[in-house]
Amino acid sequence: MSPPIRPAGTSHRCAASRPIFLALGRNKTKEHPMSNNNQIVQPSKIATAVKLLYATLGIGIIRSIIESSRHAEASSVGFVLFITFAVFGLMWLLIYMTGKGKNWARITFLVLFILGVPLSILPMIQSLTHEPISGILGLAQVVMQVVALVFLFQGESSAWFKAIKQSKTQNAQQGAPADS
Repeated sequence: MSPPIRPAGTSHRCAASRPIFLALGRNKTKEHPMSNNNQIVQPSKIATAVKLLYATLGIGIIRSIIESSRHAEASSVGFVLFITFAVFGLMWLLIYMTGKGKNWARITFLVLFILGVPLSILPMIQSLTHEPISGILGLAQVVMQVVALVFLFQGESSAWFKAIKQSKTQNAQQGAPADS
């Protein structure tokens, strides 16, 4: 079994008996579900970011219901439902995998967010005009997603994603079964 993973720059004495982020003075952490006793803990900012992103998913479902009649006028109901389920499914997958320590999911979410912002300006203005409640919820969604992305890309969070990857690499080299 590999020794506990410590962030670069910490002494062995400082973190020898404490999990990775407790050595950095972060007391609000929880054991990562994939830790397998490697003592990798999930920073509280990751947990908060994931909760925020799940909340934005819920807000998106509410907004879809509020605006369903307007979208049904523009396209067939089947097409609107297909796109809605596909988008929510993809978003749920990215949020779930981010919470599990998958760096590709966090980066994919960021890229989709950056690509989506310019494309959502006109629909946001239309929502504020035609369905003000939906528009306000949409603005809240964007703010929550920005906060979550900031949390996901701070140094402590990036170190956690790297530690998860290093742990899996070490386990694979030692012949331990890898989580997917």
